[in-house]
Amino acid sequence: LSVGIDNFHLYILLGLVMWNFFADTVKDAMSSVMGKADILKSIRFKPSLLVLSTCLHSFVTYLINVVVFLIIYLFSGFVIDIYLLGFLLLSALLFVFVYASALLVSYFYMQLDDIDHIWDVVSQMLFWMTPIVYPINNVPQLFERFYMLNPVTRFVVHGRSLMLYDRVPPTKQLLITAFITLFLTGVTMYVFRHQSRRFIERL
Repeated sequence: LSVGIDNFHLYILLGLVMWNFFADTVKDAMSSVMGKADILKSIRFKPSLLVLSTCLHSFVTYLINVVVFLIIYLFSGFVIDIYLLGFLLLSALLFVFVYASALLVSYFYMQLDDIDHIWDVVSQMLFWMTPIVYPINNVPQLFERFYMLNPVTRFVVHGRSLMLYDRVPPTKQLLITAFITLFLTGVTMYVFRHQSRRFIERL
């Protein structure tokens, strides 16, 4: 599986750490609002805070996994330098993206009964559309632009660039990633702010 990639164990481990944070958090947050229906009915409480608490809990696990990665990273002959700071900043942006994604999916969960099964299929598709076990260079150049529309791909590629290749991703690509994240966050926060009362009534 190494397909000629140096330090393939670090390559795939970093990709899995970032992917699992996204996939596991969205899966757990999906039912967080419906699961706390009694609380929402009895006290005034923003549904988005329940999703946020789930994301924060998962982010702690993510940071622990990053520490494990760094231990293996050091034993593999790498040194920790300024690029780690860049990766941590990228992780903060990843958290915002995951939170926005969790809000969006939890909203659909309250509208559609089978969204959890649909999400399982979608997440499997996204996994193989994200360069976790293979290099993005394997993607035909004709499709690479469309391939990079997957935000998770962008985060994984940026993270590897910083940690494995000591390269800051191109500014244009970082700005696109930040724009996608902030746009998604703005849309989902707007929906939750204006639909929170209907959420509680539906519960």
